[in-house]
Amino acid sequence: VKDTVHGLENRLWRAQAAVLLPWIEMQRVRLVLKRTDEIKRLMRAIRHGDRDPFSLEIGQLWEYYDHRNAPRETKNAVRLLRDARNCLAHQNHMPYDEIQNLLSHPRFQTLEHWYG
Repeated sequence: VKDTVHGLENRLWRAQAAVLLPWIEMQRVRLVLKRTDEIKRLMRAIRHGDRDPFSLEIGQLWEYYDHRNAPRETKNAVRLLRDARNCLAHQNHMPYDEIQNLLSHPRFQTLEHWYG
């Protein structure tokens, strides 16, 4: 039974990773596209202003948003992306409610929601 459960959990993780990791990356790129000036401002605040914002991984974006004066809704969206990416990157499947929270966040409904 233990092997069966492990096998099912592994299949669930693989399916989630196959769908969600590319989606998370797409959201990261959309964030940088629409919030480039804001991200550069956050980077300058800690003297990293010479880096290309598109080179930042989601965890690095979270560090910039977490410790600076940034819009709360955007900060929460980046945190959700980071948490989901970390879960999947460590070969753990995400609980259904966490996926639901991630996908239902207003910032992820359409591209325009990355504005203001």
